[in-house]
Amino acid sequence: MANREICKRARTQEQPIRGISHEEETMTCEDVRAHKNREFGLAAVVRRSVPMGWRRLGFKSVLVAVVAFGATAASAETPKRGGILTFMIPADAGPSHDGHRETTFAVVHATAPFYSVLIRVNPDNPSSTSDFRCDLCTEMPQPTDNGLTYTFKIRKGVKFHDGTPLTAQDVAASWNKIVHPPQGVASARQNNFVMVDTITASDDETVVFKLKFATLTFLPALADPYTYIYSKKKLDQDMHW
Repeated sequence: MANREICKRARTQEQPIRGISHEEETMTCEDVRAHKNREFGLAAVVRRSVPMGWRRLGFKSVLVAVVAFGATAASAETPKRGGILTFMIPADAGPSHDGHRETTFAVVHATAPFYSVLIRVNPDNPSSTSDFRCDLCTEMPQPTDNGLTYTFKIRKGVKFHDGTPLTAQDVAASWNKIVHPPQGVASARQNNFVMVDTITASDDETVVFKLKFATLTFLPALADPYTYIYSKKKLDQDMHW
């Protein structure tokens, strides 16, 4: 008879079969398990494919995990667009949302999704100090002039939220605000760029950084996540926005 005493954990290394029907009372333990597998369909596959330690969680737990995984995979294939994302940051926000002047991660966590930067650390290798990826540039530059010149080509087709096309002038203006801020304009990272001499836009698609001295610290400093690129037009109107 198939009952909980026959289907002991010591014999099967699994939880006892629960919910045995009247029909199953006349079956052997293995027949009941086979019947349950057919009834639930996925049970046999799940039972063979998960580690023994997981089996002790019971089929219901595994089934929930499989269903959740399926739902996650489906949602990843068809992302939801629009709507409102609400999340909590366990820190006090700064007095402004300007990444150039603020230092708290409450600012960068809240505002970084809305801005682009020139380059960033490879998100798949976040602890690296030499693995960088372009965000607004087309490719990582090779320094010239004995390591004193870095020339960045800017991506075409990028627009600000108001529809204004991004140009190299916007990139140069934003970086000059960080590296060479006018009097009365705060820049929390100005001291990180003592090696920078000039930042210019030679045309709409080219930004050139000229250094005072060659240093390997330049690119890591450039990949700071707070170095948002702003519209030159907006900065010309008010750098304290």
